[in-house]
Amino acid sequence: KEDNGVLYNLYGPWSCSESGTIFSANDKFQFDGHEQELNWQYSVNFVEDGKRKVIVSYYDGLLKNRQVVSHINTLDKSIIGETIYDYEGRSALEILPVPIESSSLNYKDNFNLYNNESVSANDFDVNNSSCHPQSIALDNSSGASKYYSYNNNSSSIFKNHIDDANGYPYIQKQYTLDQTGRVRKISGIGESHALGSDHEMVNYYETVTAN
Repeated sequence: KEDNGVLYNLYGPWSCSESGTIFSANDKFQFDGHEQELNWQYSVNFVEDGKRKVIVSYYDGLLKNRQVVSHINTLDKSIIGETIYDYEGRSALEILPVPIESSSLNYKDNFNLYNNESVSANDFDVNNSSCHPQSIALDNSSGASKYYSYNNNSSSIFKNHIDDANGYPYIQKQYTLDQTGRVRKISGIGESHALGSDHEMVNYYETVTAN
């Protein structure tokens, strides 16, 4: 509010009072915070019949999207998807979003695992034996790999119709080595379409010639 050229904060509830004025700081909306040590963004989508979808996206220090937690009120369950980046900060693993037996929107530590640790570039990016990143089988004790496996403990009536990804519930991008950021290969879902299976999609880049 402006008073004689001076701007000052005017605190109040989310909805305006029917009468009276609000000048006390005690009248402001109290919010204790959500995941105060993390970067996150909240959004909600509404449709007819009272349906809604709430989405909380979590970002790292470089504001790269690491995890998305969404909640659908018709199911009263949360769905979690994760993106894993390579050493160059490029999106490498797009892990399939899966439902959990909870409605919490909090960030889930160590959700997708490899060798009992959170998945990172160190697990699949360039190593001493290869110049190209490799596909890895995630642990089926947690996360998407558990959901798409015989360890699935979902309460869904469709549980027995969920395919087994054999540790590969993700799409992986492999980039060219020329630092142009172009994608060389893209895997499919499941072990049969992982990088190195000869069933992945391959991009070829050519220069213009007289022919």
